Amino acid sequence: MLAPVRATVTVAILPVLLAVLLAGCGGNAAKAPSANPVKAPSAALIARQTQNAIRDATSVHIDGSVTRNGLEVFLDVSLERPDRAEGVILTAPPSEVQSEASGVDILTIDSDHVYFEVTPTSLKLFKARASLCRTECGKFVLLPAKQAESMSSSFTMAGVLGGFTGSSPAFTMRGTAIVHGVRVRILRAAGTTMDVAAVGTPFPVVVDESGSFGIGELTFTQWNAVPAITAPPPGQVVSMSSLTG
Repeated sequence: MLAPVRATVTVAILPVLLAVLLAGCGGNAAKAPSANPVKAPSAALIARQTQNAIRDATSVHIDGSVTRNGLEVFLDVSLERPDRAEGVILTAPPSEVQSEASGVDILTIDSDHVYFEVTPTSLKLFKARASLCRTECGKFVLLPAKQAESMSSSFTMAGVLGGFTGSSPAFTMRGTAIVHGVRVRILRAAGTTMDVAAVGTPFPVVVDESGSFGIGELTFTQWNAVPAITAPPPGQVVSMSSLTG
C-alpha cells in the first residue's frame, strides 16, 4: 500500500563513498623541517579510514535527491543504528512528484514496529476523508507485519549506507571550502564531487552527482548526533480502519 515509499531504491541511487584526508594535525610548537618528512597517506588507506568511519557511525541525517534512470529519489531521513529510522524516502518520475513532501513519513523502530504518520498526504494516499486531519494528523498507524518487515529490512543505516563501503573510484583533491558552515576538503572524480569534513572524523558533508551515475545532491548532517528515535506513545497510535472505515 505504500507504493511511493521504497527504501530499497536508495542503495542503488546513493553514490559510493570515496577517499578523504583525515584531519587533525595535532602537535606542539613549530619545529624545524624534518629531513625525512612524513609521507602523505595513500588513496587506498584514506578510503579505508573513511569507510571505517561510516561503519562505526551511530546515526546520521540525509537530505536531498538524485535522479537516475528516469526516477527521482527524495530523501529526508534520520537513521540510527541498528534499526531505527524516521523520515521520507520517495521514488517517482520527476514529472509526477516534485518533492519529498508528497511522500509518506515513515518511523521504523524494529522489524515488528514500523509506523507511518497521519498527514494530509497519507490521508489522500489511502483515500481517507481529508476532514480526519483535524483529529488524526500527527498520530501514527502501525503497518501490518509483512509490510513492516519489507520496509525495515532496508530503511536502516546499514541498508541506506551500504553502498558507501564498496570499492572507490579514483578521486583527486581540489582544495578546501566552507560548505554549510563546515570546513571541507573537495574531492572529485568523473561525475561526482564529494565535500568531506576537514576537521575531526572525515564524514561526508555533501555529495553532488552530475554524471552517468545520476544527477542530484545529498547533504549529510548530525553524524553521531541524531536525536534518539523513539516509538510514538500508545495514545498516539490509531488503526488503519479508523482512517478508511
